[in-house]
Amino acid sequence: MLKGSFGDAPPLRIERLTRRYGSLEVLSDVNLVGKGTELLGVIGPNGAGKTTLMRCISDGKERTTGTLYINNVDVKRSSPQQVVGLGVGRSFQNTSLFETLTVAECLKLARYRIDGASLFNRNETIALPQPSLDILEATGLDMKLSEETRNLSHGMKRGLELAMVLATEPSVLLLDEPTAGLTRPERMAIGNVLTNLTRDFGLCIVLIEHDLDFVRAISNRVVVLHQGAILMEGTVEEVVASDLVKAVYSGHKQEESA
Repeated sequence: MLKGSFGDAPPLRIERLTRRYGSLEVLSDVNLVGKGTELLGVIGPNGAGKTTLMRCISDGKERTTGTLYINNVDVKRSSPQQVVGLGVGRSFQNTSLFETLTVAECLKLARYRIDGASLFNRNETIALPQPSLDILEATGLDMKLSEETRNLSHGMKRGLELAMVLATEPSVLLLDEPTAGLTRPERMAIGNVLTNLTRDFGLCIVLIEHDLDFVRAISNRVVVLHQGAILMEGTVEEVVASDLVKAVYSGHKQEESA
């Protein structure tokens, strides 16, 4: 079963996080709390620092300064593999699957951290947590377990990647553009599953997404990043109504068209 927050501690806590590349400061003094049973949308113009924030959460060596806690454990300079062990799962902007493996084999590989080397017995069945099963059913992958991933549609590949992340039983789930390239029905199916994950399993989900309608439909809270800093944090309604946020997006669009 997937893990919720430990006691009263939030699954994710970030204090004064900064990321510099030489003299370029990409993230500046970011403070953020991600609660269990919460879907936190992170939005902002291109170059705002959203993906860099994801990297800093999933790799303890990525940030320049600041402190990061997962389930009340100080991440310190942990490797990405160690951060996964603390309860963080991440899906990336672009899918990266072993194209000659079947759907079932990919899921077995994802379960390795939980079930160990016995999974490499090809005749052995695999026990998946309910959230993984929900994704498989929502995307139709439950009917394609013996299909090689190279034969899957883009939407099914995105669904498989998410099912693989959920197979590791995270308490903090980082999603970078999970609906990119998906059809409207596929987006709705994924959105319903994500909503259920927070409500039924107590996950903290941090979502980067350019589709603001999707963010509005499923997020409990929204953080707006601009030039590496948190510009605003609030409910979906508060952020959508903010003149400051509108001005930032309007100015960014004007720069792109100039």
